[in-house]
Amino acid sequence: MDSTLEAKIARDVEHELARLVIRSPRLAELPITPLFDVNDLVRLELALDRFAQAHRSRRSRRLVESVRAILSVARTRLRVASTVRQAVAIADQSLR
Repeated sequence: MDSTLEAKIARDVEHELARLVIRSPRLAELPITPLFDVNDLVRLELALDRFAQAHRSRRSRRLVESVRAILSVARTRLRVASTVRQAVAIADQSLR
């Protein structure tokens, strides 16, 4: 995986979550910034699981689902990018 692409996706997640924090300061409990790569996204996902266990109100559940949706999009983008890189590598090898 390209570290530049990882950083871009992590920054995109950080920006999306920053918008959510403005509306719901409780999310500031999560390690939202700084996000640099996949490791930070995994750290955020684990913290989100702990947050979900501690905060069980209806509003908190909606917040958790919103954050999970953002992380799901990030995971999909990472998978697609990885698949494209693999396809390019295979195509490059077959041309040799």
